[in-house]
Amino acid sequence: MFNDVDNQCKDIVKVSLQSDNFYYTFGLSLLINEVNSVLSKSSLCFLVGEPAEDSNEKNIIIRDSMVSIQMNKECRRWRSENNKLNRTTIHIPFGCRQNNLSEIMGKLEKILLIASMDYSSFSSPENHKTIGLKKFMQLSLTECKILLLIGKGHNIGNISRILNRSEKTINTHCRNSIRKLGMLNRVEFYKYASFIAHCGNKDRSTLCL
Repeated sequence: MFNDVDNQCKDIVKVSLQSDNFYYTFGLSLLINEVNSVLSKSSLCFLVGEPAEDSNEKNIIIRDSMVSIQMNKECRRWRSENNKLNRTTIHIPFGCRQNNLSEIMGKLEKILLIASMDYSSFSSPENHKTIGLKKFMQLSLTECKILLLIGKGHNIGNISRILNRSEKTINTHCRNSIRKLGMLNRVEFYKYASFIAHCGNKDRSTLCL
């Protein structure tokens, strides 16, 4: 299924487990190893208990309800300038409570495949289809704005005035966002929104699997 992107893979993917729940991290590490052995795309290096802030050498950061994937991104301001690489981060909501084992392993398969790419390869619409990402499941521009505003502490009334939309419309966008993000309730949604709002300006990209 994934032969089209074999030449875009890296040799080593570093996985940082940033959760205090031992059973969660232990179980996920076993599943990740199992999925990776089937893909045969990368060697894995697990980093347990290291500070999330010191993340320059981590490709995948797994937290309690989300996964962050760091990808290399080419940066060249002028045609005559040599190519420079910087990093961008994609955040993926990752809840396991409402998924069965095969669904969880399917998500991990997509995560490992994405982590093996650089940003330019990942951005290709053709590769999105190959990975199995669905455009209609991604947050719209308005939903992203609402997510960010909620994360900054605005309530529905404030957001309604800021975006010049009715509160009913804002609530509908929130419900749609919760469904796309695969979250169980608004509490999880608010926690994720707060995390995104306090990321750097370049690290607010959300991907829905």
